[in-house]
Amino acid sequence: MKHPKTSIPWPLEKTLELLTLIRNDLVGDLLNGNYLREYIQTRFQVRDVSRIKVEFIRMALKQLRQSALDRVHYEGLVREIMEHGTTSLAAGNDQLFYQEIDRLLQRYLPAHP
Repeated sequence: MKHPKTSIPWPLEKTLELLTLIRNDLVGDLLNGNYLREYIQTRFQVRDVSRIKVEFIRMALKQLRQSALDRVHYEGLVREIMEHGTTSLAAGNDQLFYQEIDRLLQRYLPAHP
């Protein structure tokens, strides 16, 4: 006899905690060492970022890490986790985290074509 696959929905608070932890881990990675400069060079094709601008970006990333999760930005992912109790970052959901970081970085970087 087969048992139907059931999942217990996650509460909103736990879902937001999980997503905040993932986002903050990514921010922490960017704040360590030279990874921030490498990320900017790769993602935005910007080679020369002044030390002062990098420090402003670092301050903004630290503020982001201390802030609440943007629930509108992550709404679809929050809903999926709450309904199914799980999700896969490999399914492209990881891009939501990078989009949030990129929006912040774009405030400090020259526009690129």
